[in-house]
Amino acid sequence: MILVWFRRDLRTLDHTALKAALDTGQPVVACFIATPEQWQEHHMAPMQADLIARRLEHVHQELTELNIPLLYKEVPRFDDCTQVICDWADKLNATAAMVNINYEVNEVELDRKVSQALDNRGVEFHAFHDKCVHAPTTVLNKQGEYFKVFTPFKRAWLQKFSL
Repeated sequence: MILVWFRRDLRTLDHTALKAALDTGQPVVACFIATPEQWQEHHMAPMQADLIARRLEHVHQELTELNIPLLYKEVPRFDDCTQVICDWADKLNATAAMVNINYEVNEVELDRKVSQALDNRGVEFHAFHDKCVHAPTTVLNKQGEYFKVFTPFKRAWLQKFSL
């Protein structure tokens, strides 16, 4: 059983983690965890929270057509997500959990905690770069550092893109 954790990537088409899970041939269960207190701390507009809720309804319908159940839980903060994911993984006897990477600070820390907690249970954690053409830190100058000027960055980006 593979657990696919949806976050801001509320779509079924062109979803790297979902495709990877389906490609395993194992049964797939999708999940979403709402964290309203954390969203408020991040100054999420009520309209954005409403958009997430409405989009989640559509994703649920799309997943149902694919015979993939969607688990949903609301917890106050990101810190509570680790236990929820671990509980679902235990309950489902999951062999792996798959996510698309979020690059923000709190989200990166959450992924680290979830990965470690799942690893302690013998559940693999796979995170995919899904939001960018080139993953962060893959377009660097010849010294292996970030570019300070845009034009050389653009050239390197385009060269990497055309390879």
